[in-house]
Order: sequence, then structure tokens, then C-alpha cells
Amino acid sequence: MKRRKARTKRFPLLLYRAVERRWRGAAFWLMPAGAAFWYALRYGDPPMPDLSWCGLAVAAIGAWLWLYTRLLRRAAVLCTPKGLLIRTPFYTLGLSYRRVEGVRPVTFATLYPPQAEKGARRRLYDGVWGKTAIVVDLKSYPLSPRLMRLWLPTYFLTPTGRGLIFVVEDWMGLSRCIDTYRNAVRLRRR
Repeated sequence: MKRRKARTKRFPLLLYRAVERRWRGAAFWLMPAGAAFWYALRYGDPPMPDLSWCGLAVAAIGAWLWLYTRLLRRAAVLCTPKGLLIRTPFYTLGLSYRRVEGVRPVTFATLYPPQAEKGARRRLYDGVWGKTAIVVDLKSYPLSPRLMRLWLPTYFLTPTGRGLIFVVEDWMGLSRCIDTYRNAVRLRRR
């Protein structure tokens, strides 16, 4: 008899998507602007070939930022039968369902009020403040909170207590998925 492979549900993280939408256009246009700047310095009137590296530096920064915005698209929460995987652009964090105490929906603005944020950050996450977030209360963090703050944005950790905040489009599906797998783990332990 052939075993079925367990399906992994993927829930994209909206905080990363907001950053990606904001930076994608500017990062793309930095590349041709840097190339034009390089050309103007190299072959312009008067030519300044000693400073033409500045144009290449601008183009390289634009290419790096554009690549980073492409990596931001892979940021998601993955529900697997063994545990939650929090995938960020450069790091994947595994979280066992045994660490999860509870799952609750909360409006993101109640956890982090937009009035308390600086103007640039408030505008960056403009479409996210009114969304419903899933708070996963934990018995303990999988890593020290300092390391988690290094790899995850500030808005992923609850301001009080131990927990992770996930702002996803299908918050009901994520909540249902986590509860289903948590119950399956409890039943297997019995």
C-alpha cells in the first residue's frame, strides 16, 4: 500500500509582503539609474573615469535590494504534521506543537497601536494595522528572545508574555490548521 505524503499548508506573512511592495519599485529603478550614472561619469563631458565606480555601486545596491525583495516573497508560516515552520528570507525557524499553549485571533493594531509608531513605519505597514493576526502563545521560545529578535522583525514577538504573532491573509485557516495538528499530536501522545 502506498503511503500518502502529508500536505504542508503555506500562509504568506503580510508584514514581509508590505516591505516587498514598498521597496520593489525603488530597488528596480536604482539599477538603470546606477548604469546611467556610470555612463555619464565614464563618457560624459568632462569624463571622470576615476569616479565611475560610484555609478556601479548604486547599480549594485539596487540589484541587492531587488534580490532581497524577491526573497521576501518566500516568507511564510508552514503548517506541517511535525510542527510549525516560520520561513523568513534568510532563516527558517522550527516550532514544535508541544510548545504551543494556545492560539487566539487579535487585531494587529491592538497589539501594536499605529499611533505609537513612527511615521515611516506606520506608512510602511498601512494596510496591515487593521488585519486580524494570530497570536500563538508558547510555553517557551525555541531560541533565546535575543536571537529571535535578530532574525525576526519586532512585530513577530508579543509585547507582553511569550508568543509569536502571525499576520496572514487566511487567519482562520492558519488557526484551524494549528489546532488540527496540535490535537493530532495530543492524540498520538496518549
